Amino acid sequence: MNAADAIHLNYEAYERQMRLFTAKGHDYASADDTLSNSKKFVKIAAALRLGDMIQAEKPEAGFLTMEIHKLIRWCNLRTQGGEPRCETLLDTTDDAMNYLRLAALALAEEATCKESLKVREEASDEQAHCEKLKPCPFCGGKARRNDKLTEGIEGVVECKECGACAFASDWNRRVKA
Repeated sequence: MNAADAIHLNYEAYERQMRLFTAKGHDYASADDTLSNSKKFVKIAAALRLGDMIQAEKPEAGFLTMEIHKLIRWCNLRTQGGEPRCETLLDTTDDAMNYLRLAALALAEEATCKESLKVREEASDEQAHCEKLKPCPFCGGKARRNDKLTEGIEGVVECKECGACAFASDWNRRVKA
């Protein structure tokens, strides 16, 4: 591509982007303040403590961010009157509903993961407490449980003779040579 073609394509892209900027600006912000939607967003996000959720890498924060933008757009269009320039109010409403659905799915996935982890931990602890402990794989000494070392996360088994230790769920596993 020669320089003249590149410049021409850049001007076309700029004009296209400015048309979109103008149309979206009409739908999302007021004519008096181009940044009004962002100012409203910051206030709502602060009230909802979205920054904390983003910091904690909660996926629903992304969906709630989009939800806020859609609600501001919806309110702006309803109070200004006139026709939207980018998408219909019904499209905006549907988008907002879908962002809430996605946030709910993110929460459900998190709850499912936590429940699954809890069930696995309970099963592992139950199995470790029910199994008779094998002798130490290093010295053949007698093993004992020592749950104090891990502050309730998962029990530890240690050898009374040599002090070797492992998580309770791993102590009885042996690799065959």
